[in-house]
Amino acid sequence: MVEERPKWPESLPPPIEISEGTRRVDLVPDQLGTDEALQDLVHDLYWFSDSEYFVYFVYGEGIGQNLHVRLNGWGIETKKTEMYFYKHPKPAYENDFVRAVPGENVPAWVKEAVNVKMYGRVKLELSVTMRKQLDLSETAWNTSAAISNSDPVIEAKPNFFGMGINLNSLWRKVKKWFQRKESA
Repeated sequence: MVEERPKWPESLPPPIEISEGTRRVDLVPDQLGTDEALQDLVHDLYWFSDSEYFVYFVYGEGIGQNLHVRLNGWGIETKKTEMYFYKHPKPAYENDFVRAVPGENVPAWVKEAVNVKMYGRVKLELSVTMRKQLDLSETAWNTSAAISNSDPVIEAKPNFFGMGINLNSLWRKVKKWFQRKESA
């Protein structure tokens, strides 16, 4: 009698638990050199608040005073600093680092990475003040959009012959219609 070989993945038992972790974004100071990059970072910190954002730096150099001041100016706080990170010997993506704390039992491939220079990382978070400002701006923008969308073009108010045309509302609707046509 010939036994049938198990088929993968059908032969595996069902998983006990599946969980999705937070998304981690690893950056280096050079990637945050422009105001546009910082503006994009503020956008991502606001809209993807469940993600973790880190800036890796060479040990002893830090992220730099200039970058630290610019981050604070954009409402980004440096919350936590950690050490003992090393560039991955076979990186899967840009800015791929591994951590090897002294005295910790690590695999041989991690020991290979420890032979190069050490890095640290800083965790970035949006300040409470900046988050409130962005919340208020978003609320104001949505409110003004809702009000302008609900403006009637034809009004039945006391005016010339009992009816009138709201030219401001008509102009906004025509302008929006042309913008949609151009983008399509």
